[in-house]
Amino acid sequence: MTKVLIELKQVSKTYETAAEQVHVLRDLSCNICYGDFLVIAGASGSGKSTLLNIIGCIDKPSSGNIVFAGKDITAVRLEDLNLLRLKNIGYVFQSFNLIPVLSGYENVEFPLLFSSSDKKAIREKAEQMLVRVGLGNRMHYVPARLSGGQRQRVAIARALAGNPLLVIADEPTASLDADTAVSIVQLLKDLNEEYGVTIVLATHDPLIMRYASTKLFLKEGHLVDAH
Repeated sequence: MTKVLIELKQVSKTYETAAEQVHVLRDLSCNICYGDFLVIAGASGSGKSTLLNIIGCIDKPSSGNIVFAGKDITAVRLEDLNLLRLKNIGYVFQSFNLIPVLSGYENVEFPLLFSSSDKKAIREKAEQMLVRVGLGNRMHYVPARLSGGQRQRVAIARALAGNPLLVIADEPTASLDADTAVSIVQLLKDLNEEYGVTIVLATHDPLIMRYASTKLFLKEGHLVDAH
């Protein structure tokens, strides 16, 4: 029986504006299992990024419940979720979010410094991940000297270096050309299988969806299909 990592129960998200309530997610329920490569698909404005933020413990739902690794975290304050995120979740962003003055190696090393004081182990882990993503000979380049695909590989190495249970990837190929996009998603899929890490990826690209083990389709905040 497949073990559930994240359970969402009747999750809704509403934002208040001066003029109205904006319903971004509506009564969404789903399970994300350990080892899943789950793709969230839908048009722009369908609620993909909001759902990713809730799954990744960056935001909280307006109603409903969330269980993460067997613990109900619905009532946990966002401020108190920092440690959970640090220990359990890695992030890959469309815009890479690398620190421009740091080398690729230093970008991967930096978040590890918050969870360990073992400098040798940190160095070995950062180097290991950069070699694994194909940047062994470019790990000391700053982002400006790397291509878009190479920057995203640094971001993937950074996300995986802390041995997370979950990696969140929000449109990670949107700023890349088609061939590079495919190579990046293939890398994520390989790492998913190799390390057993759960990956949740949002996209509107049908080419990327074929890599999914599970797909969720959103429309106007509703879950309209899952398989």
